[in-house]
Parts: sequence; C-alpha cells; structure tokens
Amino acid sequence: MPTIHRSVDIAAPADTVWRLLEDVRRLPEYSDSTEAVEDAPERLTAVGQQYTQVGTLLGMKLRSRWQVVDLDPGTRISSEGRLAPGVRYTLTQRLEARPDGGTRLAIDIDYTPPGGRLGRLAAKAGAEAKAGREAQAVLDGIKRTIERTSD
Repeated sequence: MPTIHRSVDIAAPADTVWRLLEDVRRLPEYSDSTEAVEDAPERLTAVGQQYTQVGTLLGMKLRSRWQVVDLDPGTRISSEGRLAPGVRYTLTQRLEARPDGGTRLAIDIDYTPPGGRLGRLAAKAGAEAKAGREAQAVLDGIKRTIERTSD
C-alpha cells in the first residue's frame, strides 16, 4: 500500500490544533477540495464515529464516508475512507509539540489505488503527486486558519 507523507509547523500549541482537527465540520474552512461535511458529530472523540465529506479529489466530485479507526486524543487520529470504487484511504494526523511552543502536524495517507497493477502504475505516473499536493494544500490551510485566529 503506497503512503503519502506531508507535514507543516504551526505557530500555535498542540491543543489549539487538536480542537480544529477534531471538529471535522470545519473542514471546508481550510480544505479547498471540501464543499461540505455531513452527518458529523460535534467532535471526533471515539473510534467508530463517522462522517461524510463532500468535495472534489483529483478533479472528480466525490462523497466520501469516513470512520475513525484509531484515536489518541490530542496526539493522533486515524480515519479510514472509501473515496471511489476500489479506492481506500487511511488518513493519520499526528501532532507533536515543538520546543518553541508551536506544533508539527504530520499526515500519512495510506491508500489502495483501483485497478490492481495498472492502478498502481497510474498512481506513480501522476495521481500520487497530485494527491500529495492536495494534502499539502490542506495542511497549509490548517496552518493559515489557526495562525489567523491566534494573532
């Protein structure tokens, strides 16, 4: 299963970053590819919670159903989603407090591309790079959202 890894340093304490991450209803504020979040709890606080993300990925309109599969409050959350037939993602977000009082937010996206070997080749030929750019754009959006409200 291929993995995409990205990270960003944010000038805010980890608990501030966590409050934004656990409220997935706010995804459209910092993710340009997210139009709406439906059926979401007020906060992600337990394994098994689910929500639906409506938006675009790699230029395609999608409704993705996500479920929390691992949670260490304030530190790590992993959610598994199905984005299209044959495409499964596990998104892990990890927070690390930095000595300067800021936070490093890292994400790992483990995914199964559709189409077996042909799908894996397509992923390596460009889809993976585009998904990585979109992931970084979301991280940058989180950073802007938090730092704008922390000023």
